[in-house]
Amino acid sequence: MPLAKPYPPTEISYTDWNDLADNYAGKAATVIVDSSGKGDYSSIQEAVDALPATNAGELLVKGGEYLLTKAVRIDGREDLVIRGLGKATRLKVANKVQELLTSDAAAGQKNVAVANGGSFQVGQHVCIRDTAAYEVNVIASISDNTLTMETTLANTYTVAMSGRVYTCHSAVYVTGGSKRVRITNLLVDGNRINQEFGRTGYYPKEHQGDGIRVSDGCGAVLVDHCWVKSAAAHGVCLGGKGHRVLGNEA
Repeated sequence: MPLAKPYPPTEISYTDWNDLADNYAGKAATVIVDSSGKGDYSSIQEAVDALPATNAGELLVKGGEYLLTKAVRIDGREDLVIRGLGKATRLKVANKVQELLTSDAAAGQKNVAVANGGSFQVGQHVCIRDTAAYEVNVIASISDNTLTMETTLANTYTVAMSGRVYTCHSAVYVTGGSKRVRITNLLVDGNRINQEFGRTGYYPKEHQGDGIRVSDGCGAVLVDHCWVKSAAAHGVCLGGKGHRVLGNEA
């Protein structure tokens, strides 16, 4: 079990980890995330998954680059805070991964065969696309070079029409009816130039390439004092109601 640690002294005035540690105010328990392995957890997702669904608590994320091969998924959490150390805490979306289809994928099925299934990870948002249609889905499982999606395909995708699968995830994805989630004092880098659409292009509403994305059904999400840059789609995309976006820079 992670050790209880006190709460940082102010919302955004600290920038140095040692200074922060020397000035704990002792107001609440905090879980430390440190990619070097010196905290309670080495990844943000590990820490989120370890916390309870209600009265989740606070993650204090040490400075450094956290390279995201899939979105940090906050699913069905209440009263959760993810707090960085300003621009020193950088959440960066990894470069797009893409593989061609090796056989046609029919509408109504979940399986998609690609050239190299090892390029992907379970839980990634991906776009299945050919020259006629596209849709976004989530990888539920992988067996060799077959990706099984969470939901059935709405369209048929063919090898003859350049069928392919590529990653298109956000940096942070708040979903599952999460409520009272706060994301504060960190930098989100969407790495847009290395995503599907590069610097220009059309972003369909299903696209998950936002900096911070909140799905319908969530409530009272606060994004404050963050730096959000280079998103493939929107910097912050909000579904649901009662959210606030305050004091951020794009």
